[in-house]
Amino acid sequence: MAIDESKMVQSIHDTLFNAYTKTPPGGLPSGSQENKMFMILVPGGEPIDTKQYANPISPKNPQGTPAAAENFSRLVDRLPLVKATYIDSAKKVSDVYKAVVEGANVTPQPEDPALKAAYDKAYDLITDEAADFDDEGKPIKIPVDSPLYANYKRKQLAYGDAVASFMAEFSKYNLSKPEDQRAWSIIGPSKQRILTSAWNDFQTAQAKKVEDALATIAQSSQNQVGRVFKDAQERLALLEKASVRDPMEKYLTSYAMPANWYSSSAAEGWTRLTFSSSKFQLNQSSNYTSYGGSVGFSLGLWSVGGSASHSKEQQHMDSQTDNLEVTFRYARINIDRPWLNGLVFDLPGWTYGPVQKGGVSSGSLATADGTLMTIMPSAFLAVRDLKISASWSKAESDYIREKTSGSAGFGWGPFSIGGSYQSDSSEYKFKSEFDGRTISALGLQIMGYACTVLPLAPKA
Repeated sequence: MAIDESKMVQSIHDTLFNAYTKTPPGGLPSGSQENKMFMILVPGGEPIDTKQYANPISPKNPQGTPAAAENFSRLVDRLPLVKATYIDSAKKVSDVYKAVVEGANVTPQPEDPALKAAYDKAYDLITDEAADFDDEGKPIKIPVDSPLYANYKRKQLAYGDAVASFMAEFSKYNLSKPEDQRAWSIIGPSKQRILTSAWNDFQTAQAKKVEDALATIAQSSQNQVGRVFKDAQERLALLEKASVRDPMEKYLTSYAMPANWYSSSAAEGWTRLTFSSSKFQLNQSSNYTSYGGSVGFSLGLWSVGGSASHSKEQQHMDSQTDNLEVTFRYARINIDRPWLNGLVFDLPGWTYGPVQKGGVSSGSLATADGTLMTIMPSAFLAVRDLKISASWSKAESDYIREKTSGSAGFGWGPFSIGGSYQSDSSEYKFKSEFDGRTISALGLQIMGYACTVLPLAPKA
């Protein structure tokens, strides 16, 4: 029986989406809110040349490499369309945000001294200063996360990863079946301990204190619209950097959480997932089908050539191939944009000339077409140690050997298998091996993006 390619890829999408958004048993919260997250898979995957991203300069790593910081910032600045498979909109997050912040017509409310004091106190709790240099090389102070807030973010990320790992494992078992009941009764306690420990660590990071401060800022900022926009403009000016690629260009620096995401040693703690063509894990209300996921792979799961969002050639799997199994390690790498204040999108009291109400963000996936930025990439899914095994037909086995030995980019579903890619000013070879049964591509790649659905903006 031919492998159902559409269900195979949807199973990967839905398992990962559910892992981050579904509430684990026992009353603990999910890692992300289901109605505020949108997941996008990258056809053919996106190979990563780790040399381009290693040791980036940052406030915590002032002796790091500026080029690495710029490469990462440009990687995560791309803005995709609202589709379940990646299509570049040709817009940048930084360009849209900067245009709104600098071009908005703000109508502030009369200032309330009590709300201003509450805002200041909460802001000081989560913000600190770090040394940097301006365009003329003079020392300046720039805003950064306070140690308290930075620790909160790390523990929050660790908890979200623990939830995802638990839910991905839990989803493999059908507890109405005695054999699955027995298996889960053995493996379940260790998974529960890891999840509970991550939650307790998150709470001991003074989570309530930080969340109370964030809530205060969100509430009091309704009365501080003018100040929020002024602060946002000043932060953009402070954090803009000169490009090391083009001396006439500038960029806004973004950072990865965790910072060592590019290192092979970091993957030792990543979650391992396995998918089989004999068992699909589908969510019938999945955004995957509603937003064109099936269309993105309708011409087949094999892809040859092209970029992360456009393949030159696609081909279906051979109907004689059977027993497909896909396994990989993955991690969600959060994107930290210190120059972006997300409160801007949620505030009343401003308009933006080029658009009407909801023209920046409609606040809903269903009405996102035509808006500037209803979704914003907040994380990407990094993958290592990919293995694709099957009882391949003779024709498909020959096809794999031919393509893995060639120089053109070669992929299956949302994964890269091999090929040569242009990375900055040099060519990068993404390697794989095929032993007749298993394709092994152990290098680092991106298989998808997790996007935040922004609130309605502007509100008038």
